[in-house]
Parts: sequence; structure tokens; C-alpha cells
Amino acid sequence: MVGLSVLIRYAREQVAAFNNATQRSITTDMAFPLNPTVTWVPPPVGYVKINWDASIINSQHQMGVGVIVRDHTGKAMAMLCATKRSITNAPTVEAIGAWLAVDYAQRMGYQNVVFEGDALEIVRALNKEEDCWTTYGQIVNTAKEEIVKHMGWVV
Repeated sequence: MVGLSVLIRYAREQVAAFNNATQRSITTDMAFPLNPTVTWVPPPVGYVKINWDASIINSQHQMGVGVIVRDHTGKAMAMLCATKRSITNAPTVEAIGAWLAVDYAQRMGYQNVVFEGDALEIVRALNKEEDCWTTYGQIVNTAKEEIVKHMGWVV
């Protein structure tokens, strides 16, 4: 079994490697190369921005979710990923990504967070006062319950 200090050291090395690899491509005014209309907007000073994204590999009946935490300068502070089998519904996968982002922020004790995802359906559901009654509603509602407990959290 790997010790906790080894895992922490490895995680820090991975974040440093990511920061080095993306240092030139992530700025507050530079568009991402795949879509010139998309830019990363930093959170206010004193906040972190937690982005999530999800994907599906239908041929393997597998989903993947990635979450990244950045400060106001764009520096990556943490990241995580998760995979699951047998979940291939896109909104459900995006809802899982949102929930993982919210759960991570809660576990890390972040006080001021801007959450951001590219699935408009999920973002809208998280921002509605009413409960979400879709097939993925329980996931969205669980994330939303945590978000409303924190004054400094916004989606």
C-alpha cells in the first residue's frame, strides 16, 4: 500500500507538470485553440474557479469526468478525474461532473468558488430554485443543496 505522503508528493508533481505544460496556453485573454470564441475567464481575486467537463465513450459503455481548480491567475491548484462504466447518458454524466466539483470544493473547505461547466442544461438546473425532476435530478439536487449552503459559491 502506498503511503499518504507518497500520494501527496505525486499529486503535487502532477499539478506542477500540468502548470508547466499549460503556462503559455492558459491566460485570461487568450482563446483556447480548438474554438477561437471560447476564452477562460478568471474568477475574482480571493475566489477559485472549478471547471468540470464530462465525456462518453459509447463503444466502451464508459464515461469520464474531469475537474480542475484554478486561482485568479489561471494557475492549476488541483485536478481530479473519474471514470464509470455503464453510464452513457450525456446530461447524467455532466450532472455527475458538477456533483464531483461541488463535493471536492466542500471537502477542501473552499469558501469562495465559481463553478463552471459547459452543459447549459445542468448549469440552468443548478441555478433554478425548484428541484430538478429529470432522470439525473437527484444528482443535480444533491449538488444544489451543497451550493446553497455556501454564500461564496456561484455557478
